[in-house]
Amino acid sequence: MKNGNKAIAVMYSGGLDSTLSAFRLGQKYKEVHLLTFDVSLTIGINNCKKNIDNIQRACPNAKIIHNIINIDHSRNLFWKDFTRDYFKYNNGTSPAILCLSCKMSMLAETIKYCLDNGIDKISNGLTGSQSDHPEHMPAIVNRFTKYMAQYGIRFINEIYNIPTREMEKKELKEHGIETGTIIGASNVSHQPRCFVGVYSTLWKAYRKFDPKKVLNYFDKKITVMDEVLKDYKKVKNQEILNKSTLVDENVEFKFTHEFGPVLDKVIGTMLSPVWFISRLIFKMKR
Repeated sequence: MKNGNKAIAVMYSGGLDSTLSAFRLGQKYKEVHLLTFDVSLTIGINNCKKNIDNIQRACPNAKIIHNIINIDHSRNLFWKDFTRDYFKYNNGTSPAILCLSCKMSMLAETIKYCLDNGIDKISNGLTGSQSDHPEHMPAIVNRFTKYMAQYGIRFINEIYNIPTREMEKKELKEHGIETGTIIGASNVSHQPRCFVGVYSTLWKAYRKFDPKKVLNYFDKKITVMDEVLKDYKKVKNQEILNKSTLVDENVEFKFTHEFGPVLDKVIGTMLSPVWFISRLIFKMKR
């Protein structure tokens, strides 16, 4: 590898979790490549830039490199069967399971970036405190890790097991890094927003997903990741996986509410008519 142990790529939204991951890795690596992903449903993409200079100041011995990458092409490969997948894998609830497809396309694009730039390590902002989101499930995180290893890339887990977000905020503030306006699991001032993600978060219907369906969805869509990476060869290297960070799939995490348990229910109830109408629209398109 060109950079060897000197460089790592971070899937970086600019939110609390990925920012803490970027800071910690900036203490250990000479180059930290922060990759932010843009899709057509994203608003406020430049929010992710607010802490880049702060991270650089807090990590004077590292070179912080930030890139915004459009992933509409790879995301559309996942979403071409949106309506069918919605009814097959979502239990008729919110479309949040389809946020997993965005995360999968982001991972494929990160692997592509790493292979193009000689980087053999990846980290991200996935956390156990948000494992009530499909893409944060321990079993999904481990599937991500195993998939990276097929391309000779190690997953470095910096923050998945941090018990509270208050601990994350405290650590960042101690080093002069802004935490912005945080509501529950969302850093509304420092990261891009997506209609699907915001909608699913407010409605809270993602808590109703079937874990087995989520895993089935991931396993089915691996072929799409393979398509994105069709020009790159997989490798057989068990040592890479052995050195990667796998998470305990049996641990129960304390989840983070967006607005608090009471207000979550109030907002969810207010949105129920909108959600009912949207489901009818999906059925008509089906």
